[in-house]
Amino acid sequence: MEIDEEKRKEINMRLQRKFVILFVVFIGLPLAIFSIVMKNNEAKNFYADGFVVNVEWETRNHGAPLIEIQQINGEIKSINSTAVVLSEWQIKVGDSFRKDAGSLHCEINGRQIVFSR
Repeated sequence: MEIDEEKRKEINMRLQRKFVILFVVFIGLPLAIFSIVMKNNEAKNFYADGFVVNVEWETRNHGAPLIEIQQINGEIKSINSTAVVLSEWQIKVGDSFRKDAGSLHCEINGRQIVFSR
């Protein structure tokens, strides 16, 4: 029993579609969910202790704020995340800043403030 070329192409196309659908469902979807969870944890796991050296409120990263902190040892730590919920009146260049990893709060000029969701 010989399968003609037209039928063979149709079978290959169906198999390719099934493979793509299975790939998206079992590989792509879990990777997307993992990526979202890790991005949201980025703000929670951020830690720094020093002074604010730069704040940009409207960045090209979906409008997420960019905050840069110069630590006491001179290292500059930055966070650019949409999970940060600070507003312009809460933080500015020159403020002292402290945040521990795992906390949703930070300390700015000695005051406890919600940092991220």
